[in-house]
Amino acid sequence: MIGDVTVPALSIEMLRVATGEVVSLIGRGRDQIEVRLGDIAIPAHADGRFWIWYGPHDEARFVSAAKVLDGGIAAEELKRKLVLVGVTGLGLLDFQTTALGERVPGVEIHAQILEQIFDGAYLRRPAALHTLEMALLAAASLVLAFSVATLGVGGSIALYAVVVAALGALGVAGFAQEGMLLDVAWPAIGATAVFGIVLAEALSEADEQRRRLREQAARVTGELESARRIQMGLLPVPASLFAHETRFALDAQLEPARTVGGDFYDCFMIDAHRLFFIVADVSGKGLPASLFMALSKTLLKSAARRGEDVGGMMVRANAEVSSENPESLFITAFAGILDTRTGLLGFCNAGHEPPFARQPGGSLTRLVHAGGPPLCVIENYAYPVEYRQIAAGEWICVVTDGVTEAMNASGELYGVARLQRVLQSLPQDLSPSDLLGAVRADVARFVGAAEPSDDLTLLCVRWNGRAAAAQA
Repeated sequence: MIGDVTVPALSIEMLRVATGEVVSLIGRGRDQIEVRLGDIAIPAHADGRFWIWYGPHDEARFVSAAKVLDGGIAAEELKRKLVLVGVTGLGLLDFQTTALGERVPGVEIHAQILEQIFDGAYLRRPAALHTLEMALLAAASLVLAFSVATLGVGGSIALYAVVVAALGALGVAGFAQEGMLLDVAWPAIGATAVFGIVLAEALSEADEQRRRLREQAARVTGELESARRIQMGLLPVPASLFAHETRFALDAQLEPARTVGGDFYDCFMIDAHRLFFIVADVSGKGLPASLFMALSKTLLKSAARRGEDVGGMMVRANAEVSSENPESLFITAFAGILDTRTGLLGFCNAGHEPPFARQPGGSLTRLVHAGGPPLCVIENYAYPVEYRQIAAGEWICVVTDGVTEAMNASGELYGVARLQRVLQSLPQDLSPSDLLGAVRADVARFVGAAEPSDDLTLLCVRWNGRAAAAQA
């Protein structure tokens, strides 16, 4: 507008002169108008702005004015053409940068406008596009915000990439196919901001949860370590308990597969001449087995102190332990009572691995007898007693299945055969503590870096003979 006069731009005025038509303006909405020249309808903004669909710079559009003046250009080449006269020399101010990043003479921009009008290819941005962009922003933000809670961090990041790519594809498709100037930048930027805030909050909460879990894990570790010390404190230390004993030698080792375990052993004098010992294995591992182990050890020790034979002790212990067993656990056990004066061993096996025995100068044998089922399996079962006369210098070695079923990294089991070879190869006069140390070292070599598969317990007792008993 110049004053009250509507002044068309060069391209529109040139087209008006060429066609002889009258320029008219028709309103098409709140901020849209239509510029009409006869049958030609050109969309524009209410203030006269026009979206240019820029094309690349094309030298074919240009004809040298010098050649026209010198007659070097045939008249036919300009016939029925619209000719724009402009300057294109380097150093002139009339060079503009287009949306394609090219600097072109201003006169070429007017030429592109005219070509666009002839082709009827216009860029449009209806007022409804603003509403659509806000709707896309809201939808993308809501989808991404809820995705963090439902899909997790990894899934929501993948969905974010899909949403942004979809917005970009929508904008490109609208531009390429319909000439619509759908601005997907703001929906993408806004959705990114919302997603970033929600994701940062989720990561912050996850970090706080990890911190609490670490603290909880530290507390649990401390409590389990305390439970381990308590559990190991419940077991007797044979080296101290029988430090001055000459009638026999006894040692035991226990190594839980986890911090605490379900294996246990016990040994004590029932009276002045009878030694009681037991090795047992509670079903399962970890804290539940360790709690049941503490209860079972106490009840078995109480039953043994009543002075009955080992079979009666097992019957009584079976009844008492079964009454305190809400989780239906069971216990395999080998128990024996050794008369230190005569070397007579009465023993009972409740579903346990048969022990190994070796006399001086003899070969390795096993103490196998009918026995019975594990404790807490059959109520009121009458466990039979087996007797064996122990020779002077003979030792008995009792193990749990944590030894024979120790597993290496390849999944192979240690096995009874290997244990027998190790025990047979040891010197006859080896002390119980050295014997157990040799077995334990061989198991450790076999297992290597593999995680322990079960609790490991060993007990070895050697009777020194009647002479040693008489001296005592």
